[in-house]
Amino acid sequence: MAPSAAQGKGRKPAGLLRLVALAAGLCAVLPSAATSQDVEQSEYRAAETAYNAALSARDLERDLLDDALDEVTEARQSGDQARYERALAIYQDQARELEQSDRELADAAGRLDQVRRSYLLSVLDELDELYEELPQAPDARGRDLIGRRINILLADANQLERPIEIDDDPFPAINIEPGDTPDEIRAKADLLERYAAGYDLLVLDIDAQIELVEQRQRHARMVRDFGADLSRFGDLRVPMGRPDATSDNAEDLIGGEELSQRLEELQQSREFVIERRDVARARAEEFRQRIGGEHTA
Repeated sequence: MAPSAAQGKGRKPAGLLRLVALAAGLCAVLPSAATSQDVEQSEYRAAETAYNAALSARDLERDLLDDALDEVTEARQSGDQARYERALAIYQDQARELEQSDRELADAAGRLDQVRRSYLLSVLDELDELYEELPQAPDARGRDLIGRRINILLADANQLERPIEIDDDPFPAINIEPGDTPDEIRAKADLLERYAAGYDLLVLDIDAQIELVEQRQRHARMVRDFGADLSRFGDLRVPMGRPDATSDNAEDLIGGEELSQRLEELQQSREFVIERRDVARARAEEFRQRIGGEHTA
């Protein structure tokens, strides 16, 4: 049912409200959404700081362990048994400290990657909304404001990108050997599950990269459609292809063969990773069924 005149009175179109928000502070979303993204940005910065602190702490512990090892070597060469035992005890304690620092660093890295991925997806979601609203902007000033926000978000996305490294070596030879106990088979199944979980995360990263490349292609089309209004905006670098490349011709750089080729490569990588994930998960299930067969025999 169409809204009545009374219902529509005083209402402003959603796109106009967004332009008002943009004009007020180059904020491309309404307050509640902006607050959500601000929180994600804050969490990312905090996780980044925590990771850097954990990395510094781990490096310090590693240096202390090297010093402790030097002392063990010198004490052994000195022939002083008491000194050697003290040095060895210190070395063992320091080794445990380093193991703890390694665990803390791994936890911090995992947390950083988690919030980075969440923040990147939030940025990509907002870009989707802006590209939908750009054609509806009432005038050049409106397109100008949206273009500025797009530029900021594309720069954020570039910083949040993580290089994707895909190991194309043959899949690790994890097999059930004659004489393997149920616990050993279970451990191998757990290892395969960890491989599969890692591939799941890699698929998420590839999906985010695919979306970012598609955003670049959409940006090229918008630049082509709106010409001078947007040609001043947008970091026109090709992500992960030619990071130092820029061009005044957005269609040649962003909408041309380079991004199309990058998109095809990412899609092929996604298929490859999914295939490996499925193999790892299927083999893990096969191993667990073998354990069940042994127990029921």
